[in-house]
Amino acid sequence: MHEAIYATSPDIKCVFHAHADQAMFWATTGLNMPNITEATQKLKEIKTCQWHPMCTEDLAQYMKKEVEKRLEKGRIRNAFLLNSHGVLFTNGGKDMDPLTALHGSLADVDTVEWNAKIAYKQTVLQMNGMLDGYYGEDTKIGTWDEVKAGKCLYNTHMLENKNGD
Repeated sequence: MHEAIYATSPDIKCVFHAHADQAMFWATTGLNMPNITEATQKLKEIKTCQWHPMCTEDLAQYMKKEVEKRLEKGRIRNAFLLNSHGVLFTNGGKDMDPLTALHGSLADVDTVEWNAKIAYKQTVLQMNGMLDGYYGEDTKIGTWDEVKAGKCLYNTHMLENKNGD
């Protein structure tokens, strides 16, 4: 899988996979994780990908196509949830060195884990009638019903982060 993704673009300098425990809630449900924290907005959608057996050519080719779709949108820095398995991050850029890309992916694991926990709690509050949707950056970005329908939620009206974080 890693090799297939690296082959999509010489600008991808890091393909990072982990078994992040908070994100596994979303990955095992097959639902896309609502992206509600300010720190994760740069990743936009946090999609749970279709299940494919680990360590297989099927998974490698599927993830290659998923990364290619993001590259077509000009996005090298990405987060994916591997259904029932873990998380996958890509990072890089034409002039980025691999160590900097790895550092970015490690930061992304941390912030996605934090987001997973908060999104789960907002889900529970919605299901108990105490919240009417997912909120991030003082904005309602969607609802539990939209997540169940397969929508990837993130704040599409966010301001671009100017500090390079």
